[in-house]
Amino acid sequence: MQKSLTRIGVLAIAPLLLLLMSGCGWEPLRPGPHPDPTPGDPQVASPVVLKAQIVYDCEKCVISQDQSKKGEAPLVGHFSAKVTLPDPTSENVIFYGWDFGDSTKGEGAQIDHTFQNPGTYRVNLRIITSRGNEAYDKVLVITLPMLDHGNDTVHQEKDGDLCTFERIVPKTIYKGVPFKVQIVILTHQKVQVVQWEDDIWPPEFRLKQEPSGVWLMVDADQRISLQYDAQLWNPPVTNGGKLWMSGTVKCNAGGLGDSEILDLKTNFDDISTQQ
Repeated sequence: MQKSLTRIGVLAIAPLLLLLMSGCGWEPLRPGPHPDPTPGDPQVASPVVLKAQIVYDCEKCVISQDQSKKGEAPLVGHFSAKVTLPDPTSENVIFYGWDFGDSTKGEGAQIDHTFQNPGTYRVNLRIITSRGNEAYDKVLVITLPMLDHGNDTVHQEKDGDLCTFERIVPKTIYKGVPFKVQIVILTHQKVQVVQWEDDIWPPEFRLKQEPSGVWLMVDADQRISLQYDAQLWNPPVTNGGKLWMSGTVKCNAGGLGDSEILDLKTNFDDISTQQ
């Protein structure tokens, strides 16, 4: 009786296994080895797709940490369109359209444009091919207010072999009125790392932003131009020449050498505070 039951169980399970193994996509548990490709065998290349890319540079500007480019207004930008076509023998670009984000437009594979006013501009490129296909790209361009070297500012500068550190602050600061601190870092050589930080010491001052930044792989003769806001809450107790602001720029060209360190210190003797 026991043998009969065993035989029936095997007969019932076998069709089920065959049904599962015959499903779509089933492969043996031990597939045979796949031969390695040999030189000369045809390779399946990835298909080439239509692509448009903006390539640009601007005078006296630098790539910021978010990969946008910054410079002082008016800022002149040089733009060109780099296009990849799936089949250049049967398709070509018939239209290059630019929108510079400041209510101006232009056409052409290469074009120059001047951003007259400070602001953040999204530059858009649209291309159309002879087959009616389209591709797009966009970049951010940031323009800053022109630095003020007039009589109402205090201008400080520290030169080094790799970089120059420049700071501009108002000559007169009023209680409760926000003011701007302007920073310029100029590279004289190709620099691998540029690091900057400013500190305002007395508790009577408050910072609106964290004044620091790091830039990587900056070419020679590039300018990092930026500004941050601060505010005077109460007239500080100077006690004669008390340190007001201290800033540091570190430039490292790479290799085994240490960073070049540039310090700028501002005392209360350099400015005037008013109620």
